[in-house]
Amino acid sequence: MADQRKYYGELAAPESKKTIRGALSLAARVDFRQPHAPLLFLAGGADRIMPAALNRANHRRYRHAGSVTDYQELPGRSHAMLGQSTWREDAALVLRWLAAQASLK
Repeated sequence: MADQRKYYGELAAPESKKTIRGALSLAARVDFRQPHAPLLFLAGGADRIMPAALNRANHRRYRHAGSVTDYQELPGRSHAMLGQSTWREDAALVLRWLAAQASLK
């Protein structure tokens, strides 16, 4: 996808190998049974960096924690959602979700 190459060139930043290694250590282990703040998983339907299937899997792991957890797949989006022409529509979706969470309290 041409957009993905464009955004990769504009937005990607090099990282230290230590960051990735640290994320794979036991110190970064997540206890999915613990309560957590509300989570909205947004998946880009055309995302190759963080595929929708991986987002769905993450959602499934967190949704059993007894906390608010939702999943929304956005068709045709890649990983850099804020850099795409649909960013206003996507931001409106997030704002509606946040408003719904606020009304639950």
